[in-house]
Amino acid sequence: MKKVIYIFSTLVFLLISYLNASSTDLYKVPATNENYALHTRLGFNYDLYSINSRGFKGSVDCGSFTKGFGWGIPFSVDFEKYIYEQSFISIGVGYHINTGYLVQEIKFPMRDIASGKVLEVNTENQIDIDFGFFEFTANYGINLYEQTNFVTRLVGGIKFGLATGKSFSQREVITSPTSAVFVNVDDYRTKERPLASGDIQTISIPLISPQLSIEALTNDFGTYRFSLGYQFNDYTTDTDWKSIAMRLEVGYRLSIFDEVIEEPPMKIEEPIVPIPIIVEKNPEPIVVIKNIEIEGKIEFGNELLSSLPIVNSVFFETNSSVIPSNYNTQDNLDSYLTGDAVIAHNHILPRIAEILKKNPKSSIIIQSATSGEDNETNISELSKNRANVIKQTMISLGIDENKIKLEVLQTPKNPSNQQFKEGVAENQRVEIILKNAPLQEYVDLQKYANFKGKANLEVMALNLDGKSIDIKNNFNNQIIKVEKSGNYTLDLDFRLDLNKEYDEIVFEYTDGKLEVELPQKIEYSKFPKEQVDLNLDNFLAILRFDYNSSVVTDENKELLRQLLDKLPEGVTIQVQGSADELGTAQRNVILAKERAENTMNYIKSIAKKQIFIEIGTSNEKFPEDTPQGRFLNRSIRIKVIKK
Repeated sequence: MKKVIYIFSTLVFLLISYLNASSTDLYKVPATNENYALHTRLGFNYDLYSINSRGFKGSVDCGSFTKGFGWGIPFSVDFEKYIYEQSFISIGVGYHINTGYLVQEIKFPMRDIASGKVLEVNTENQIDIDFGFFEFTANYGINLYEQTNFVTRLVGGIKFGLATGKSFSQREVITSPTSAVFVNVDDYRTKERPLASGDIQTISIPLISPQLSIEALTNDFGTYRFSLGYQFNDYTTDTDWKSIAMRLEVGYRLSIFDEVIEEPPMKIEEPIVPIPIIVEKNPEPIVVIKNIEIEGKIEFGNELLSSLPIVNSVFFETNSSVIPSNYNTQDNLDSYLTGDAVIAHNHILPRIAEILKKNPKSSIIIQSATSGEDNETNISELSKNRANVIKQTMISLGIDENKIKLEVLQTPKNPSNQQFKEGVAENQRVEIILKNAPLQEYVDLQKYANFKGKANLEVMALNLDGKSIDIKNNFNNQIIKVEKSGNYTLDLDFRLDLNKEYDEIVFEYTDGKLEVELPQKIEYSKFPKEQVDLNLDNFLAILRFDYNSSVVTDENKELLRQLLDKLPEGVTIQVQGSADELGTAQRNVILAKERAENTMNYIKSIAKKQIFIEIGTSNEKFPEDTPQGRFLNRSIRIKVIKK
């Protein structure tokens, strides 16, 4: 408490000192002929809890909570009236969106199964609280310090809070040792477990808080306020739980006047003094590219590429059958051979429609599901609605209704673990199962061409004064560091547009003056050409697995057979297993390894030519914050190299 008072006093002193130092010859704020004012504010609130309680009704009693904090975003509107020249009263109403956090540290002994030793286990009993308050305030204030463009005010009053939203969730989290876990149903092990959740039923009505504020008003009607408040009564009727609140707000104060305000006195214009011409002592750096010589060759031939992996599901929000806004329901991407697979997932519906149109005998099964009665309501109707909205979208994309079959399920056939919130989100989905058509394919590009070489630059540098200048180009990310005049080399390795006869090298330099005496064209007809039998450098195939499974699916087996048919003899296949982050780290390492090993064993069983295989685990990951990212991480990555 002493520390809070010290911080508050320091802020008041600094604010008054600043206002005193920044006075100008402007009119006072507020004006003396003001009738009343409307004052809107938006801010940030921090609560330091004073608590000694075993919890409230609905929470699980694991001992006494002794510490916690909260924060929130308040906004309000006040009606102000100056009753004397230096003092005013105000009443206000507002709303406060607030989040709280209570924590209790627990220790207990545990016997380590592996070593037999008794260890001390440390856990935290955590409660997250979401509050919403309507706030009603009554204040009295006085002008403390006045300047010609600032007024500093001291405001005191009382605030009454009426709770609207008042939910909580409680969990227990193991903090140490790292080997300790909770053993849940079906021997499922986690580092944390849920204890309770719901609404806080014993919230105090009203919550009463006296408060004291220091406030600054400016002549452009902007306001700044810092407040301290003390929660007078307990948050709930069955706890000893109060708080000290610190609040920082910015606002806008609109004055209503009885009469027109006189304009401030006009300032006398001072005579214009000519600006002296200053001779530049340090001339700007100059870099001149005097000559460019390009050498290289054009490689052409066939290239093996894999189309981006498809997560053939649409993920819905809780209790919603509306297709989320991130999904594109009309337009296709320009290419599904390169790019970001997570972004490409947003085009899943037009992409599947395109596959169906290319394969006349194909059809789809729309298999809808929910996360179950514990997480969603009216699940049978909800699942049906999700299936129908996907069906209507596919019809709008030109797919014959006779090619669409619906399977309405309450939960997916291969559900994710709903002990995780991520698993709940993943199960709220509609899967689109293709029949007689591939979700993913390998493509030979017959007109592949690439330029490989270098550009030799003759550079003249002036006025560098010991500095290093960076020059960029329009072909790659290579930066040429010019420290002095001389010869420099730019490496060139880029894909050719076969419809172009030439490209021009463009240089960029932002720290001074750059000149290129002879802009250089790369005329492709002047360079030797070299045919490549099959380019495998850019091949990357990602094959997905079901949740918590290392079984090679029939679809993946077909893709592996396609790959072996296209590869020449003697190449090396690198198979790297991957897993998402749900579950324990130990289980995920084992799962990634099993996926790679099972894939290797299947390739060996069908290979009719000499193929070398290397297996491992992949460190490359898609983002884990979306269902499609986690689905893509349940996979193997296949690369092909020639040795």
